[in-house]
Amino acid sequence: MRIDVNADIGEADDPDGLARDAVLFRGITSASIACGGHAGDPRTMAIAVERALERGVGIGAHVAYADREGFGRRRLDAPIEEVAAEAVRQFDALAVVAGRAGGAITHVKPHGALYNAVAEDAALAEAVLGALAERAPGVAVFAMPGTAAFAIAAALGLEPVAEGFPERGYRGDGLLQPRSRPGALIEEPAEVGARAAALAVGEPIPAVDGASLRLPVATLCVHSDHPAAVENLAAMRAALAAAGVRVARWDAGAG
Repeated sequence: MRIDVNADIGEADDPDGLARDAVLFRGITSASIACGGHAGDPRTMAIAVERALERGVGIGAHVAYADREGFGRRRLDAPIEEVAAEAVRQFDALAVVAGRAGGAITHVKPHGALYNAVAEDAALAEAVLGALAERAPGVAVFAMPGTAAFAIAAALGLEPVAEGFPERGYRGDGLLQPRSRPGALIEEPAEVGARAAALAVGEPIPAVDGASLRLPVATLCVHSDHPAAVENLAAMRAALAAAGVRVARWDAGAG
């Protein structure tokens, strides 16, 4: 058994945030790099790309609503075409930085409100992912299994990679509990680790409403802005090792 571990990277440009990212890079296999929508700038993108290339970590475009004030966690009332064009603009910004360093984008992952919106809104998912498919045919898309984004990515000839969130609470329908509601964040690193191992081996995890969820996933996310991000990642890696799960990039093959 193997699983990819990804983190949202480049969301802070202060010394503490950059140092935290450096620690996270030691334990992840894919990095979803903020590329100017909710956070990030050419400097933070360049630092993240350099670290990814040094460690053989996949480079992902973490595209978002253009909402730095709200950290991309507010769903904006903008025309679908504008949202799609903004996602492409952010993808292109990271592609330029990665290309200059001798790298390339391996996956796309919408951030925050946009991630949740394309999970539920098929028209928005088709517009955003369709625009990205024109720019980067066949690129991988990190998305929750069973969502509009996952199905539409496959229909567009992209590669959907099923993502799980061990440090986030789930609703009974398999979507994430909104951050404004109880149970949205899993607070204890030990519990995060246990949930990561369960997701990786196909065992059920409890939803906030008491339902039991079994979610097929190929990558597990660590949010770098979680107060215990480093501790959560350490707990995940320890629990995965104890469960006999090898951590490797989603595109590393089965060997």
